[in-house]
Amino acid sequence: MENTNLRFPAEQALSGLRDSGIKNTAYAVSEIIDNSVDANAKNISVLILEKNQKSGKRFLDKIDEICILDDGNGMSEDILSKCLSVGGRDDSDDDSENHTGRFGYGLPNSSMSQCKRVEVYSWQKKGEVYFTYLDFDEVLETKSQYCEPVEKKKLPKKIEDCLKDKIKDSGTAIIWSKCDRLDIARGDTLFNHMKADLCRTFRHRLDSDESYGKKVNITYQIADKDFNETFKANDPIYSLVPNTTPKYENEPTNEIVHDENIPINYRNVEGELKETNVRMIFTVAKPSIQAIGGGTTLGKHYAKNVGISVVRNAREINCKTYGFFNDFEERNRWWGCEIRYGDMPIKDLKQVDTIFGLTNNKQDVTKFHYEDIKKGEDLHGEEYYEQRKKTDLSLQMRIAISKEFKNVHSEQYKVILKRGSGKKGGKSGNTSVDLVNKVLGDDQSKTRSLIEGKDKSEEQKKQEYKELIKTSDPDMSEEEQEIEAKEGIKRKVDIQFGDWPGEQFFTVRLAGTTAICVINREHPYYRDFYDKLSKNEDGNDIKTVDMLLMAFVRMEDEMYSMREDIEKIRLKWGRFLMDFMEELKKKN
Repeated sequence: MENTNLRFPAEQALSGLRDSGIKNTAYAVSEIIDNSVDANAKNISVLILEKNQKSGKRFLDKIDEICILDDGNGMSEDILSKCLSVGGRDDSDDDSENHTGRFGYGLPNSSMSQCKRVEVYSWQKKGEVYFTYLDFDEVLETKSQYCEPVEKKKLPKKIEDCLKDKIKDSGTAIIWSKCDRLDIARGDTLFNHMKADLCRTFRHRLDSDESYGKKVNITYQIADKDFNETFKANDPIYSLVPNTTPKYENEPTNEIVHDENIPINYRNVEGELKETNVRMIFTVAKPSIQAIGGGTTLGKHYAKNVGISVVRNAREINCKTYGFFNDFEERNRWWGCEIRYGDMPIKDLKQVDTIFGLTNNKQDVTKFHYEDIKKGEDLHGEEYYEQRKKTDLSLQMRIAISKEFKNVHSEQYKVILKRGSGKKGGKSGNTSVDLVNKVLGDDQSKTRSLIEGKDKSEEQKKQEYKELIKTSDPDMSEEEQEIEAKEGIKRKVDIQFGDWPGEQFFTVRLAGTTAICVINREHPYYRDFYDKLSKNEDGNDIKTVDMLLMAFVRMEDEMYSMREDIEKIRLKWGRFLMDFMEELKKKN
C-alpha cells in the first residue's frame, strides 16, 4: 500500500532525533516498552543478538541487533504506516486511562537515538504480519520525505527461532540494527548497565500488587547464550515485592509513614478549571535496616535510589532531588518519597502534564521542583508573587507539594538522625569525622578553639554551629539544625561546606570548642574531584581525603601561635591546587 505520510524535513528531523537528548539505552528501551504497555501487552522480551566483531587486536561478541517483542494488541496497517513518522500518534479521541504514551515521538525518537535502522513487524492475527522500516542512511541518500510503504512480511527467522514460544496471536516486534550509539557494546554488560533504570521505571508493573499498574513480565535474553533474566522491581521507596533489594527480595524494607492525596487544579481542553489529586507516599527504612549501615551492599543499593520519584500512570519519569533536599547528606538515603499523578483520560492527562512540564521524551518534569515562598517573594516582589499564585497552576502545584513534603520530611528526618546513622555511609561511629574524633579522644592539648570557646555556654556554642550549618546545608530545618549542632559541639574537629569565590579550597572556622574544616564547593578541586569521589560506592576513598584535611585543621588549631603564617600557607596551597586542577582539566 502506498504511503503518503510525511516524516517532515526528513534529513533534519532524523538528525535531530539522533541527538534528541535520550539519556541512555535504558531510557530508549523504556520508550518502546511504553508502547507495549499501551497495547495491553502481558509479556515483553528484550532479545540481544550478538556478532563476533574485531575490537582492536581481538575479536569479541558485540551487540549487532536488539529486538523488543510483545504480545500486545498489534497495529493495524493504517497505524503501522504512521508509527515511524514524528508525532504520528493520534489519540485525540482516546478517553482511556493509564496511558503512558504522550507525544507520538517515542518509537522513532528512541530508535534513532541508538541505531540507524529500525524495523517494525506487527500483527493482529497470527500469520498476518505487516512490516515497515526506517533507515537513516537511506533517507540521507534518497532525500525521501515519506514513510516506507507497509507490506506483508514474515518475522526474521533468527527472531522466530529465539522467541518462538513468546510469539502470540497478536503483537509487535521492534528490531534495531546498525546500532552505533548504544551505551555498551556487549549484551551481558548492557543488561547490568540498564537493569537498575528499567527496573525502577517500570517497578509498578513488575511487582505482585496490581492495584497500581497491571503486571507485565519483562525478560532479557542473549541469543545463543545461557543468559535469560526476568526483571524485578527496583523500588526507591522500598515497599514493593518482589524486588532487587539485596537479601530482601521478598519483603519491604521501608515503612510507609505518610500517604496523602494533595488536590491540585488544572484546566481541561475546554478551559474549565478542574481538580485532581497528586498522591504523596513517604517511607522510612525500618530501624533494623538503617542499623545495617550505608557502607554495606544494602546501604549502597539505597544510595543509588536517593531522590523524589515522580511517577505518571505507574511509570517513573525521573528520580532526583528537585531542590527539595541536599543529596550530599547521605542519611537522606534512609527515606523515600513517591509523587504520583495521572489516572485520568488522556485528554485531561495532557493538561496535567503541561502543569508538571513533562518533556517530550518523558525523562523529566521541568516545572516540578521545590518552591520556597519566601525566596519567591524576595525574587519577584510580594505583590507580583501573590498575583502569580492566583493564576499560575504550576506554581500552585509546587507550593502545595512543597508544603506537604517539608512538614513530613522535617519530622521523619529527625527520626533518622536520632537513630545515629552517620554521614558518608557506614554505621554510626564509622565515618571519617567519628574516627578522627575517636583518635583525639580526651586529648586536652592547648588549641585555639579550646581557649576561645571554653567560657561559652552550650547555647552559644550551638548557635555558632547552626550558623555554619545554614551555609553548609540550607535545606536543613531548624529542628534538624538543633540536632546536628548538639552533636557537633561535642567534637574537636568537624567538616562542613560553604560557597565562595576565590582560590581557597578550605578554610578553618570555630564553633564553640570545635575546629571546623569548611570546604569551598566553588573551588575546581571540589567540583572535579572531591564531589565525584564522595559519590563512590566505597566510602573509604573520601574518608581518606577528609582525614587529610582534618589532620591539617587539627595542626592549625594546635599551632595557633603561627596562625597568620599557616593561613598564608593554606591560601597559597589553594591557589596552586586551583592552577593544577585547571591544567589537568585541559589535558582531559
